[in-house]
Amino acid sequence: MDLTSLTLENVQNFISNLGFPIFMCLYFMYSQRRSEGRHDKVINEIKCLESSLLETKLQVGQVIQDPQTLKKDVPK
Repeated sequence: MDLTSLTLENVQNFISNLGFPIFMCLYFMYSQRRSEGRHDKVINEIKCLESSLLETKLQVGQVIQDPQTLKKDVPK
């Protein structure tokens, strides 16, 4: 059930037929689902950033551990 498409009249009819506590329960369930969706999106973005940082850290670690690379960059 998509609550965004309900008009004020539909909400009033829904409340008068089922009662306010049931309506609020359904609204809170809907609100919680939307909040979880936003939370999941943020978690996915954080995981993407974490993997990018780990990849960069590994690349930097490989360059530092390679002694040939360090010798080439040192000025004489």
